[in-house]
Amino acid sequence: MNVKMIVLDLDGTLLHDNKTISNYSKSIIQRCREKGIKLIFATVRGTTENIVPSELFDGCVKKSGATAYDGDNLIYKRVMLLDDVRDLLLACHKAGLKTVVQNNDDGIHYSNFNVAEVWSYLTYYKIVDFAAINFDADKIYVITETVKSINIIKSNLPKGVYMFTSRDSLTFISHEEAVKSKAITALAEN
Repeated sequence: MNVKMIVLDLDGTLLHDNKTISNYSKSIIQRCREKGIKLIFATVRGTTENIVPSELFDGCVKKSGATAYDGDNLIYKRVMLLDDVRDLLLACHKAGLKTVVQNNDDGIHYSNFNVAEVWSYLTYYKIVDFAAINFDADKIYVITETVKSINIIKSNLPKGVYMFTSRDSLTFISHEEAVKSKAITALAEN
């Protein structure tokens, strides 16, 4: 078999609990690249600059597949139009749900609460009024600790958008084509 590309997940796979990559893993990655194998990482994260050394990888998939990069070149992007998701954002806010929106790769988490109180390692955030924002969303995530909160999202979920709830009571909302497998396929075909 002729391997042309390897895709690695970050959290719970490549990264240790302290968000570092072992020297052994780094050496294996380097050996694969020396053999001409393209190395890509895929993650739900929007920013990885302080975690993943960019020189180790040829590209990446971020925000669960909302964006994919071949080097620094954006080759895949699936966003949710603001006009489509504003009502969802406003419904979440009205219900008191802690909600975050990410757009582009600026690393800023636009939210209706102090993000650092929940995730102390997230230092780039802005508290915003969802009625006043003017950008499309790559990813939305909502803290959903009850069935009622999940039902609020479901009842306001627009067409062309999907949601999934993780084991840590976070519900992620993305464009229906913002999935890792589609972004990885785009990288493989590039």
